[in-house]
Amino acid sequence: MIQSIQLVGQANVLAKMKYWQTVKIKQEVRKALELTAKKIEASAVQMAPKDTGALKASMWSRMKTDTEAEIGDGVYYGYFVELGHGNIAPQPFLMPAVEANKKVFSDAMKKVFK
Repeated sequence: MIQSIQLVGQANVLAKMKYWQTVKIKQEVRKALELTAKKIEASAVQMAPKDTGALKASMWSRMKTDTEAEIGDGVYYGYFVELGHGNIAPQPFLMPAVEANKKVFSDAMKKVFK
């Protein structure tokens, strides 16, 4: 005896499954990016030179979109500290923080797409 089952609305079920998989992946990518941004921010705080402490205290990170994060500082001179200016030698803190945390992002993304 041969039995068969036919799914009525199979295309709808598959579309919903694909939608929820996409939503889940999008959420996981956002979490991975947000985690990385926070770790970069923490590293930049540790690496920033301390004079008054204002630069360290002004560091921030935020999610701009689901796939884009921003990390920065809230003082006008952070750019000059990072890159130098005139007679002031550069004291990089943000780019080294990014470099130090590349593996964090890579590892998090590997977990998302395993």
